[in-house]
Amino acid sequence: MKKSIFGLSIILMVLMTLMSGCLTISYDSKVNRNGEIVQYDAIVDTNSMVYGMLNSINENENGETLRESITSNGGEYEEEWDGNDVRIIIKSISPDEAYTETDENYIVYKDPIGNTTSDYENGEENPFASSVNIHYYLEMPTNIIDSNADLIDGKKAEWHMVNGSSMKNIYAKCEIPSITMSFDSKVNKNEEIILYDMIIDTNFLYDILNSEISEDESGKTLRENVISEGGEYEEESNGDDVRIIVRGISPEKAYIIKGIPEKAYAEKTDNYLIYKDPIEAMAYDYENEEEGPFGSSIKIHYYLEMPNKIIDSNADFVDENKAEWHMVNENSIKDVYAKCEVPSLPGISFFSSLCMLLIIGLVKKR
Repeated sequence: MKKSIFGLSIILMVLMTLMSGCLTISYDSKVNRNGEIVQYDAIVDTNSMVYGMLNSINENENGETLRESITSNGGEYEEEWDGNDVRIIIKSISPDEAYTETDENYIVYKDPIGNTTSDYENGEENPFASSVNIHYYLEMPTNIIDSNADLIDGKKAEWHMVNGSSMKNIYAKCEIPSITMSFDSKVNKNEEIILYDMIIDTNFLYDILNSEISEDESGKTLRENVISEGGEYEEESNGDDVRIIVRGISPEKAYIIKGIPEKAYAEKTDNYLIYKDPIEAMAYDYENEEEGPFGSSIKIHYYLEMPNKIIDSNADFVDENKAEWHMVNENSIKDVYAKCEVPSLPGISFFSSLCMLLIIGLVKKR
């Protein structure tokens, strides 16, 4: 079982012991697009007396100093002294109480730090809570739509609790990040992919497409990469939502958008033409057993036109030489596959017709 190495409850115990004191805690927390708390750091500003009590209580509970408890659990610990004052910097710790809740549409973040300042005895407020000040900084993966924070700026929120009466539990809510990609592909009778366009609808465009996937060593943005490869790029914004339209880019260069090196291709086998696009890796990288660049946030709609009637495919809908895939959750993401017969060449068909006419003519003369 993991040790409780740090928490507001311990701090308030110190204050109750001292009956008076001075202590400020600053929290810095961050949630990723999967609803995971990926950062939970703390800075504690206090004096030497409270510092000594913090260590003493932690030794009594865990048999270690505060520094030892933090580092033995994989955290980073620093101290900065200025006379009688000390700043303790704690990074990379797992939160004791903070957590997230997710459903199909939202991520909710909670940290019940206010519970230690209320319900002290018989529902009364803790009389020593005024001795501690708390500053809390939170970053969510998309813009915060509901919160009890003092300040909200897009994806970020701040709480500044400077006395006992202002203490409260932390709460923030945002929409789940999402990205919907629509592909439009077409194969001609010569096995060439002559169309490979994309429409991307997202509400976390620059965090993922530009930063994690598109920017290479040259530092190019997605727009710059598409244009440099001879493609056309458009953006349409509507509040937090962005639509990106990409045209005229070859499947060989589509990795700058899809985030995977595999490309769509068409190949001739015997008398058949087969089309494949290995897009499943956009959701999950099975080779490395980890999420793909978009994880569970992605939805894919795929439209394909083959040069002849499709006779085999894993598509959701097939209509003659056209097929559609609609992958609306992580479990439905799959590689695109379609198969048709190789179209007869017009020259051969015409030559065959002439031969038939000639044979018919000779038969009639006899």
